[in-house]
Amino acid sequence: MRTRPPRWSLETSAAVHRAVPLPDVGDAVAACCAGSRLHCSTYVCMEFKRTFVWDAMIAHALVAAGKPIPEVLARLVNILRERPLFRRHRSLRGRSLARTLSHSIQVLAHLMAEAKDGRMPSRRQVEARLRRFIEHKAVDDLLAGVDPVSDDTGCGLAQQVPQLRDGAYELKIKCTAKERICRLPEMLGKQHRADLRKVLAALRALREDCKLPKGLRSALDAVEEVEADPAKARGQRCMALGDVIISLESPRSHEILTLNLAHLAPIASAIGRRAKDPEVVVGARKG
Repeated sequence: MRTRPPRWSLETSAAVHRAVPLPDVGDAVAACCAGSRLHCSTYVCMEFKRTFVWDAMIAHALVAAGKPIPEVLARLVNILRERPLFRRHRSLRGRSLARTLSHSIQVLAHLMAEAKDGRMPSRRQVEARLRRFIEHKAVDDLLAGVDPVSDDTGCGLAQQVPQLRDGAYELKIKCTAKERICRLPEMLGKQHRADLRKVLAALRALREDCKLPKGLRSALDAVEEVEADPAKARGQRCMALGDVIISLESPRSHEILTLNLAHLAPIASAIGRRAKDPEVVVGARKG
């Protein structure tokens, strides 16, 4: 009797390892996805673009400036601190320098590892690979074999495409409530209103028991605010709702694949979903 293939809904922390895999965890994600039915959402694509694709744009700006690759890697911190592009990036997203450096180096290492002959690729080769990664390959790899790609949020930022202007890439990664470029109020206020209230009750219970993870405190604040007024989900408030949105978008027939189990598990459990860590899944198969 044939068994049904596993069904996974890809949360951002796991999905990124399909495009920019790290040793071990990338292998675990690949093992879970192999032969499985995969679901992802445009919201996850948006989160991926505003993190890894944007940080690949930072790396591209450094490489395109003409520095040899070893010098780029050696002087990355100082170069990033000096460049207006990074200062603009940091003010938009409030991300730490360490995380941006980590992502930039991870992307560079991944693209440089593509060399088949073991030689260090030239600066021009790395720049060409970065351009291909930014323009389409990153998202292509993220969504390879995914069906369906849901669009419950109607996220306008997910539709943005990096544009090369005057030698540097530009990408819109921030919106405001006034722009009205998503369907989050309808999604959370109507389509998933009952489940949103279940999440709210679960997070409040964790807070009362002093068990609410630190990373979910802002999520609880956002859920309380949006449950009272769904229109407030638009704009930057949606970033605090990311784990909730991704869990709500996941089909009931799929389990959520995530490296962020501490945050996803209580939300998923509240609405009848299950979240799993890919390394735990692979370990259980081997055991």
